[in-house]
Amino acid sequence: MIARAASGRVIVKPAREGGGVGVDAGSVCGDAESALARARQVWARHYQPALVETFVDGPEYNLALYHAGPRGLVALPPGQIVFSPALAPERRVVGWTAKWDVASGEAQETVSRIVADLDPAIHAELLAVCTRAATLLGMTGYCRFDLRLAGGAVQVIDVNANPDLGSGSGFRNALAAAGIPFADFLAELIAVRTPAVRLAPAA
Repeated sequence: MIARAASGRVIVKPAREGGGVGVDAGSVCGDAESALARARQVWARHYQPALVETFVDGPEYNLALYHAGPRGLVALPPGQIVFSPALAPERRVVGWTAKWDVASGEAQETVSRIVADLDPAIHAELLAVCTRAATLLGMTGYCRFDLRLAGGAVQVIDVNANPDLGSGSGFRNALAAAGIPFADFLAELIAVRTPAVRLAPAA
């Protein structure tokens, strides 16, 4: 039995995919029958179980973090997905097409930007939620949290353990906004992940 979320909607997506594969407007379902049909579609197309989650309707933000050794967790400037006002709430999802097909209508309607004027209280809540979650998960390396604001609370909707680091990616844009050169970021990651080498004493 599939219980409906408080919003009346759930989102159904492949359990073992990343990068938005298998996610589109049809992933958002308003009743148990359509959710079950979508789960069966996931199985037929992607040969894996479906993950059924509460659909959180609200502004979407993201926060990138990385572990800088002695400096601890570094939180980069937050980003926001700006959805076209013409999109219905259930179409405000960032699936594969919106992420990777830059010429598509979905990509044009879901613009990612760094938020320079975010309300300080919201920014503080994003930081608190993400750093707490990263600590509980024992995070090392780098990651990005996707979050939505609903009912006055920040809710984590996805944890990206290996976000895109390519040119123009949200992570790279956040590094640039923080004034951190990409080469410096990589050097810190390598230094943290490389164990010290102990030389055996000479015979």
